[in-house]
Amino acid sequence: MDIKYKKEKDLQSHYDNTQYYSPLIGKPYFQNLCNSLKISMQDINSILDLGCGDGRLCQHIPKLSTYTGVDYSVKRIELAKKTYPSYKFIAEDLHIFIDTTDMKPDLIVCVEVLEHLEVPKKLLDIIKDRMPNSIIIGTVPINMPYIAHLQVWETEEQLKQHLNPDYIKIDPLNKHWMCKWNKYEN
Repeated sequence: MDIKYKKEKDLQSHYDNTQYYSPLIGKPYFQNLCNSLKISMQDINSILDLGCGDGRLCQHIPKLSTYTGVDYSVKRIELAKKTYPSYKFIAEDLHIFIDTTDMKPDLIVCVEVLEHLEVPKKLLDIIKDRMPNSIIIGTVPINMPYIAHLQVWETEEQLKQHLNPDYIKIDPLNKHWMCKWNKYEN
């Protein structure tokens, strides 16, 4: 499949006009993701959900002191605010948000997001510099072309070379890669 979109800036209108959101999101999935990556939610007081879409992850997390969802789709953020009014949602480009925020969350979640970025490692490096104590977890599809995927990783080795995760493994149920970053190699 040819990739239709080549730039992140072109994706906003695509996501404003589509209803797709990862079917992976659910309480058992999120709990299994944290367990698989050895993340104790007892130690997490704040979550930053980058690429939160319509915000559905917030309903599956333990009650925390803070949860913030960020997505550049204005329509999806409006839906998230309407559906989950007790949580904070921001319509913003992820790079700009990370560059300008003073947040220092315990956990940053990027579920099915990094494949939509032109240079995903750039976002991870900005987070490293601005939020060095945050744990970052993400999932990315493997060998799954889609018109809005700017990155398609075919193997674990490609993913490791591109994103340099500390911890990576395949989720046998969903065939998506799970990654954890909390220390970076240069």
